[in-house]
Amino acid sequence: MKKELSLFLIAISLWFDAFPQITSAIETIENKILTPSDMMIGRKLPPPETKGDFFYETEWQSAVIHLRNGQDIKNYPVRYDLENKLFEIKVDEKIKILKGNAVKSYEWLHFQYQQSESFVNAEDYEFEGTKLLGFYKVLVSGDVSLLSMRKTKIKKPTYVEGIDVGSRDNEILKYDEFYVAKEGKVFQLTNNRKKDGAFLEELTGEKELDKYMKQNKLGTKKEKDLVQLFEYLNR
Repeated sequence: MKKELSLFLIAISLWFDAFPQITSAIETIENKILTPSDMMIGRKLPPPETKGDFFYETEWQSAVIHLRNGQDIKNYPVRYDLENKLFEIKVDEKIKILKGNAVKSYEWLHFQYQQSESFVNAEDYEFEGTKLLGFYKVLVSGDVSLLSMRKTKIKKPTYVEGIDVGSRDNEILKYDEFYVAKEGKVFQLTNNRKKDGAFLEELTGEKELDKYMKQNKLGTKKEKDLVQLFEYLNR
């Protein structure tokens, strides 16, 4: 009985030790995140009669968000809005908004693939003398890292009335651009195997790179090829 009581008291003590951290995270959300109605002014929405959305993933993902102030927001359902550079977060069945520039990085467990994915704020990297807005997904981390950034574009209706074919709706398309990161700078890949191979060879000093790419039939258009290539570069 005494042993059970001791274990109970220890559990209560641990819970109270953790409570300030939990409370702190919630307060961070309440102080830093606005309700959607507060953020609607200036927020870009899909045009009427449009298929698709601006979210990185339409489904909610369980995420850990690392804020620039050093605090973390953990294990809330999250969606990232690519067009408006902000997060939607479910808190007590309500949706709150967090601006992307308040976030340093985040990880989430992908709902569909059940694997962890990491993202870093593009503002912390230099690109062609400036900084991009949004987040890079980290595909391979190392001395030379492989990153991707998801973009959106709107496909116009293709309907032809005379022959009654095509779509009458706008459609939001999502696509990924690939980047190389080294020493705080990022460089965009061109999807051209010859150009990208020569650039990476010069950047890394890996003289056998072209040979490796040819032997393994690797290009620079597909993510799986690039992942294999960068794992080779960081071996």
